Amino acid sequence: MSKELLVSIDTETGGFNCELNALLTLGVFVAETETGTVIFRKEFKFSNYVEVVEKTPTNIEIDSGAIYVEKSALDVNKIDLEDLSSNGTTLESVDYELSEYFNKLDTNKEYRLIPLGQNLKFDLGFIEQNLPMFYSFLMGCRYHRELSTASSLWHTFKKMGYNKSVSLDAMRKEMGIVSSGQTHSSLVDAEDNFKIYTRILKDLTQT
Repeated sequence: MSKELLVSIDTETGGFNCELNALLTLGVFVAETETGTVIFRKEFKFSNYVEVVEKTPTNIEIDSGAIYVEKSALDVNKIDLEDLSSNGTTLESVDYELSEYFNKLDTNKEYRLIPLGQNLKFDLGFIEQNLPMFYSFLMGCRYHRELSTASSLWHTFKKMGYNKSVSLDAMRKEMGIVSSGQTHSSLVDAEDNFKIYTRILKDLTQT
């Protein structure tokens, strides 16, 4: 019987518009659902040129390359753009690295790969825009389905009559999740979302 792997992803971006705002970092955390055994754990920083603005312009034509970074986004994610410029890599090289790795992994019938995110739709929008080969892989997994922790929790709380936040920070506090590093880092958030989702599964099987 094949083992299920959750491909937990998280992005830090320069705003909310995947066509106009920059993809700054991507965290990818892959582990077995049942055992928690980590298969892959890496954060990617991107050196694509960006322009810092107070607010993303709306009266421009959309072209190739998402370049704008809003100052309010940097206030949240605390990303150093100079560090990205010096130590980051290109979107194209990361796209190739991830696609090559995961396509090889997907041919191994020992595993079933399932994409996971806190707000997966948001993350996939930026991945589709900037990392098209990796996006195609995520959408084309042999056992394809998508898991979004926030959506799952929101529907569960609504049915149970709870008025609780489904933000990652709120779930960390609710479940006592101890982060391995700075929160709002894409890799730390991807790892914590895996912990939260598997904790939910564990609690459900014990009730």
